[in-house]
Amino acid sequence: MRSVKQTIASAIGLLALSLFPLVALSEPDEKLPPDGIAYRPEAKTSINSLEVARNNLAELLSVRGGDIPGIRTATTPATCSGISREALHRLGKGGPSHASLACRKDQLLYVIYESIQVLSTGLHASNEVSVKYSDLLGADLSVRQVSASSVGLDLMQTSYPYGEPTPDGRPNPIVAGAHPFRIVLKNGTSFHFGKLENASAFADNLFFIQSVMQVAEEGRTARFETRLAQYRAGVKPAVTEDQRRLLVQANLMTQRKNYAQALDLYQQALDIDPVAYPEAYFNSALLLELMERYAAAIDFMKKYLLLLPNGKDARQAQDKIYEWELLSSMTGKP
Repeated sequence: MRSVKQTIASAIGLLALSLFPLVALSEPDEKLPPDGIAYRPEAKTSINSLEVARNNLAELLSVRGGDIPGIRTATTPATCSGISREALHRLGKGGPSHASLACRKDQLLYVIYESIQVLSTGLHASNEVSVKYSDLLGADLSVRQVSASSVGLDLMQTSYPYGEPTPDGRPNPIVAGAHPFRIVLKNGTSFHFGKLENASAFADNLFFIQSVMQVAEEGRTARFETRLAQYRAGVKPAVTEDQRRLLVQANLMTQRKNYAQALDLYQQALDIDPVAYPEAYFNSALLLELMERYAAAIDFMKKYLLLLPNGKDARQAQDKIYEWELLSSMTGKP
């Protein structure tokens, strides 16, 4: 079961070799006008379960909806100038579709994906853009409007730069257009829509998930503490077959470098029993490191050490926490 550790370690090694500047940040972001709140999310009787909310989000994020949102993150490059094939590959790597760049003059306004996965733990466009529902906790999900002229597009690059076609020869289905309505999360990720009605619906569904997540996180924390006390008292449950299935699948997704899907599967296994397989916290923390989510990685690794303070990987785990504390403070990433 621990073979995933070697897989992740190998991935970290490969990642380290590719850490060189891919984007020339030659010009600062164009200043947008102050945001005006166009809509505040509300509880809707039609949104009455997580399944409904996720299905609604999947529809809103699909090509069929006709208003595919643009996405910015805290690390989105400032300009389109100098973006290489490798840089655009990275923006779409580990996701369900290719990335497209929305540009005005030389400014990169946002990245658009043909498809975004709605997972049980969050929204996943690529390893670069993966939003956990826990990112919604404490977030103001109001829809803000900026000047349409500020987000008008002079250029929409296709899935590869310089007008090159997609690998399978399909034309890019995305039509260039302004996206003046945006929702900004606490981690710096923002979703930009062209139509207020779609942005409002998106906010309402996130609002429902946010309320459910608050209760779920409190329950998950309480359950972990209870099970931790029992674990330390000698009650150490075996991994069930359902958990093993999920852990094997998480290993497969790690090998395929779909880190968000792997994390989703690990979380499902932990939800069955939060202490039966402590290595799930260790492996999840390493996956979060690959996604540069250092604060979240620290939280998972601390849980691993609470369960196995004298384990064979305890020294490595604590040293990783020291590294991530520095990286988190330097980058401000969650």
